[in-house]
Amino acid sequence: RLAEADKDATVVFVTARGWESRARWEGEKRREGSWREVRALDSADLEEWLEGKPTVAYWFGGLLGIRHPGIQSLEEFWEELRVIPPRGLTFEMVEAGRRTELEAFRERLQNGPWPIQVVSDSVEESLAFVAAGLQTPSLVDFH
Repeated sequence: RLAEADKDATVVFVTARGWESRARWEGEKRREGSWREVRALDSADLEEWLEGKPTVAYWFGGLLGIRHPGIQSLEEFWEELRVIPPRGLTFEMVEAGRRTELEAFRERLQNGPWPIQVVSDSVEESLAFVAAGLQTPSLVDFH
C-alpha cells in the first residue's frame, strides 16, 4: 500500500535495455495517480545522457570495469604517483613551495585568460602541478 507521501514523489524506472513500450507504461502509471510524476528511461536515454556527460560516462565505465585509454581520474593519478619509489609523490610534495603559483593557477582556471601554459622540468611534473591545482588539500586522501 502506498503512503500518502508517495503522491508527492516522482518514480523513475531505469533499464539498460531497449524498451519500445515505455511511453505506454509511463502513461498507465501516471493515470493510476500513485505518484506526482512517473519517468521511464531505457538504454537509448542512458546512451544519449552519457554522450553529453563525458566525466559521468568515465565514472560509470569504471563501475562497469571499462577503462578508457589515456584518461584517468585525479584519484587514479594521485594513487599512481603515490607508489613511485622510494617514498612516492604526494599532493603535499607537489604543493611545497608552490602555494602562490597554485593559487594563481586556480584563479586563472576560474577567470582566464586561457590557455594556461605550465612549464616545468618534465611532463610528469607539469601534470602533477595541474592535478594539484584542480584539487584542494582537503579533498586529497593519502591513507
